[in-house]
Formats: sequence, C-alpha cells, structure tokens
Amino acid sequence: MKSSAGVSRKHGGARWLPNILLLPLAVASWTAVGPLQQTLHGLPMLRFGAALVLFLIPGYVIYERWFSQALGGAGAIPASFAFSVSLFGVLGVPFLILHESLSAYLFLCGVVVALAIAFSLVDVLIKRPASDTARTVSGEDLSEAAWWLWVPFTCGAITLGYLAHIRYPMVDGDTWDYLAWIREYLNTRHLTLYDPYFGERVAAISRVKINGWLLEQAALSRVAGIDPVTLVLHYLEPTLVVVALLAFYALGVALFGGHRTALLAATFYVLFLLGQLEPTPQSLGGEIVARVVQDKFLTRYLFLPVALALALCFVRTRRVRHLLGFAFLCWAVVTVHPVGLAVIAISVGGFGIVHLLCGLRERKAWLETAGLALPFVSLALGPLLYVLFRGIPPTAKLYDADIGGTPPEVLANMVFVRPEWRHIFRLGDGLYIMHPYLLLIPAIALGYVAGVPFLALRLRRSLPARLLLGTLAVSTLVCYLPPLATFVGNDVIAPGQLYRMAWPIPLATVLTDAWMASELLRRLSGTLTGRGLRGLSSGLLAVVLVVVLAGFAAPAATSGAREIDSGPPPLDRSFFFDPIFRWMQHNIRQPAVVMAPDHDNIAIPAYSSYLNVISFRGDPILEHLGQLEKLSGDKIRVPRRDLDVHKFYSGPTLLEAYRILRHYHVKYVLVYAETPLNDQMMHLPGFVHIPTPSQRYSLYRVDYRTLAGHLGVSPPANP
Repeated sequence: MKSSAGVSRKHGGARWLPNILLLPLAVASWTAVGPLQQTLHGLPMLRFGAALVLFLIPGYVIYERWFSQALGGAGAIPASFAFSVSLFGVLGVPFLILHESLSAYLFLCGVVVALAIAFSLVDVLIKRPASDTARTVSGEDLSEAAWWLWVPFTCGAITLGYLAHIRYPMVDGDTWDYLAWIREYLNTRHLTLYDPYFGERVAAISRVKINGWLLEQAALSRVAGIDPVTLVLHYLEPTLVVVALLAFYALGVALFGGHRTALLAATFYVLFLLGQLEPTPQSLGGEIVARVVQDKFLTRYLFLPVALALALCFVRTRRVRHLLGFAFLCWAVVTVHPVGLAVIAISVGGFGIVHLLCGLRERKAWLETAGLALPFVSLALGPLLYVLFRGIPPTAKLYDADIGGTPPEVLANMVFVRPEWRHIFRLGDGLYIMHPYLLLIPAIALGYVAGVPFLALRLRRSLPARLLLGTLAVSTLVCYLPPLATFVGNDVIAPGQLYRMAWPIPLATVLTDAWMASELLRRLSGTLTGRGLRGLSSGLLAVVLVVVLAGFAAPAATSGAREIDSGPPPLDRSFFFDPIFRWMQHNIRQPAVVMAPDHDNIAIPAYSSYLNVISFRGDPILEHLGQLEKLSGDKIRVPRRDLDVHKFYSGPTLLEAYRILRHYHVKYVLVYAETPLNDQMMHLPGFVHIPTPSQRYSLYRVDYRTLAGHLGVSPPANP
C-alpha cells in the first residue's frame, strides 16, 4: 500500500503534556525510593521502576527537545536510555579517577535530574517550538493490517525478557566480575581504590577507572534499595532486552520512515533471536538474554542502533544537533566499553565510504562524510600520538587495562585454544579470520546472497541502502579478509576481540531481509489486488509471513527455552545462585579471606564486600598452559595465587595445605560437598564445619592453633 510521499509535522503545542508530567512523575518516583522505600520493601519491582524513571529523565529531556522528530516516537525509550547512560557515565568518570564516593556521585546525579526537569518545564512555559519542524516520511509502507505485528513482537519480547530473568546456566564470569565491582562501590568510601577480589590497590591504568556503566548500576542499586545481584540479573537485564529490541525498531523507523515496515523488521529480529536460542552465551539468542547487561554488549544492542539512526539523520538533514548527538554517543560509549566505539566506527565508516563513492562530485557528500568522521578523529588523536611517539601498539595498553588483570600472553592467545567459543578460524601461516559460522546462519546468508544485489541497485537514490551496504561491506572485510583480519586482531584490538567487529552483520542483514520482504509483499499485494483479491493487503500478507516464520523458529526456540529453564546444574558443579553465597553475605560481617575453588571465586565478592579470595580465573590458564606458552613463544608467568589454589584442591599434604592457608591468612575454606576433600576435612582437626543451607558446598572455619598443634609446628602469632 502506497502513501503519498511528503512531510509529517509535529506542532510544538502538543509537546507540553509529557514535559509537564515529568515533575509529578519524578516526585512520585522519588517518594517510592526515598521516604516510602521501607514501606515498599515487599515491592522491589516498583522501586526498580521508580529508580529507572529517575535515571531516564535526563535522557528523555535530551531526546524530546532535540531528537524526537529525527528518531520518532519509537526512539523515545532506547534513545532516552542511551543518552542517560552516556550522560551519567561521562559524569561518573571523574569520581572514579579521583576515588570519590558513591554518595557524592549520587548527589550530582540528583542535581542533573532536577536540572533536567526544570529545563523541560521552562521549555513548556516559554512555548518554544519543536526543534525539528519536519521529518521526511517514506513514500512506501505496509498497509494498516501490519499493526497486528505488535502481537508477535510483544510476545517474543516478553519471552526473551522472561528467559533473561531465569537463565541459570548462562550467567558467565564477566557478569559476576562486574557485579563484584558494583558491590565494592556500594560498600566503599573511595571508588576504584581497591579491587574487590584481593583487596589490592587498583593499577594506575585500568579500564575500571573509566567504566561509568558499573558506577551507574551501583547508583541504581543504592537508589532502589535492591541488592545488586537481584537488581542486575532479575530486573535490569530483562529490561535491557526489551530496550534493545525497541532500539532495533527505532533504527528501522529511521531507515525506512514507515513504522509498519520497521515493525516487520523488528519482528523478524525477534524471531531471528528466538531461532538462535541455544543455552550458551555464544549463541546469538543466548547472548542477548544472558549478556546484554554487560558493558560491551550494551554498546552492541543499544548504542550501535541509536548511533546509526543519528548518523543517518545527520546525512539526511545536515542539522548540527544530529551530528552533536551522534558525536556525544561516540565519545560517551568509551565510558561504557571502548569496543562500542570500534563497532560504531566500522558501521558508520562503511556508510561514509559508500556515501562518498556515490557522490564524489558533490560537495555536500564530502561535508557529510567529514562530519561523520569528526568524532572518531577527535577520539583517535590521543592514542595515535601515543603510538607514534612511544612505538607501542594499542593492544599493549588494552592488555594492561584489562579489568580482570589477566596476563597479556593469555589475553592474546586464549582464543586460539578455545575452539568452542567460535571466535577465530585459523588459516595457517599466522593468518586467521572470524569464525565463519555466522555466515552460515540462513537469515544472514540471505542478507548477503539476495540482500547485497538488492541494496546495490538502490545506492544512487537511497541513503538506507548506503548505510546497510557500507556496514556489511566494511564489517565483512575486517572480519573475513585474512590479511586485514589478522592485522586488526594483532595490532589494533586483540585476536579474542575480532568477533566483536562482526556485531553489525546480523543487524544489517536482518534489516535488509525485512526491507526485501516488505518490497515483495507490496508487489504481491498489488498483483493480487489487480486480479480481484482486494482483501489481501501487504500488511495482512506480512502477518501471514511472520506466522509462517514463527512456525519454523518455534522448535529451536522451544528447545532452547527448555534448556535455559532447566534449573540448577548437578551438585558436583558450581552454581552461583546456591544459598551458601547469600548465607555468607548475611552471616560473615567481618573482613576475611576465603579459600574456594577457582571457578567459584569470581562470584564470592559479588555477594559480599567483606570477603576476599585468593585466585581469579586461574584454572583456564593452567588447563591450557602448554598451548598458551607454545603460541606466545615464551614461558608464561602464572600468578602464584592461581598455582596455590590449584595445588590446594589437587591433593597436597596437610603441611602444604597449612602453609598455603597461613600465607594468605585464610579464615574460611569452601569445598564441594560431594568430594573426597570434604570427607577428609570433616575428620581433620583444625577445620570447623559451619552449618549452612547448602547441599552443594561445605564451609569450614580454619582453627590455626589446633591445626598447627596437630602438625607439630608453631601456630601463627595472630591466628
């Protein structure tokens, strides 16, 4: 169904209602998390919603005042979220670098929220007209019946959000690592001064000092009065899944102009994710439900689509505000995760190259491309000068700044010894590419085989075609052209991060698939109408197509959902939701060191700021040590902590175990209940069993005097 191409106008007089409601909404939210927080103790979801409203207010004011016409109503939630994360993240960096307190940061956040509300009220009182008086609307869109696509889209979004809420086996180590830092921020007077695992001072160069997203999550936890593990895993992550899907929809609106075509694309995306729903974080569907809350994946699912929408709006309108909004997101995404800047640069760089090639003789094409390049040039200037004057590749500082403090040789080579990650495909002669499994997914393969010619035919007259084709072209070259992929992996980022450069590919291919489908459906509807079948509109055909595709996706989605909802693992495996972690959080209220299996150490500080551990991700290094040393060409210095923990749980003599415990001043020992070690410790003097609600783990307190007497050695002066 065609609608006349033209211009949609939004009158400034209609803008007062949401703005005038901000004040009572903010007051109600503040009341829920302030004076009534204890009263509403049994309603954590309400308190989370109130804290989230306060968090989103500054971002919404920015969106509504300067970008509502460019992004449309579809962009309200994802754009507000992106701008709020950006603003509060940038404001948080000085507090992290200067080791200020969370309370001081929250005071500034409160001032920002108050100023945003005041600005919106003043904007209403002076009756300032809307910033954009017009927005070009696509001349083509699906018929009205396509609005029924909201039903499958909503059902799919709820399903993915629910799976994000209950995905027990899929919470990977990075999430617990970040939760440990959030817990530390909630219980320290000096941010980023000491790490949460060993209680040691944080290195001078560490990415945690510019990671505003972790600080923002700690602030949300404090304001809502919800434990960070509960808030992040059970409330924030499902929320971000829905926000990510809306961000994809908003990008579709910016690309196609037609909301119903964008809705078809968003529904395709939901089905695409459900069809890839395997119970591992490496699957595309499993990735979004298990990891979207992590900093790097937030840049993929939120910042990338919003930034692309603003970049497209700038080229369409050449309005400075769109360029400034795009530049702000590019600068701010570094405070979430620097990889977000690289992914946006690849996508927008491809768009700029194709746009320039299509208008080499047009002055405006050069100006628009130069404008898109400005944010990246400004951010790359410092690192480039550092490389030129110091002769140190960027990867060296990336390794040094790793939050986990993993040895550089391990970071560089671990990806080559873990084929199950599907991140790297080695070709020989030192060359490698991103694993090609991504290109074999039917929806993505279709985007290449049929989508590339489809887009190429529209380059001359279509900016969306230029953006999608440019994104696909540059992402594919960076990831799958062996010399370029190897260079980028070795000298620009790191081999283990190359797969992240492919993140724009699923986004661009699914959008292209939806565009092709909408064109086909409109032509089919026109043909059928010409033959007398007037009831089969393009929108109705779109609904039928989605129902058919949902039938194909249902078996994989059902199987994946069952595995995700399978509950806790067997008792001989780690489980970070085991009741013993909450027990330690509530019952151990003095600083202490816990000897625990290496894999469990990553979760203990996420529950308790009082407890330090001995090792951190040491077992994977020791498991692959021979291969890692062969790849690095040198001996890898494994931290003594990792060696000692491995030795303790590998059958040392009692004297060796005593020396390890004494060296680290260990007060508690955690072991698996169904192991020979637990049976031994039950009968050894010097280990006092502590009753806990866990059937998976056993916890012991170390009595150094009794243990030393049994061994016939001198007890420590301060046991």
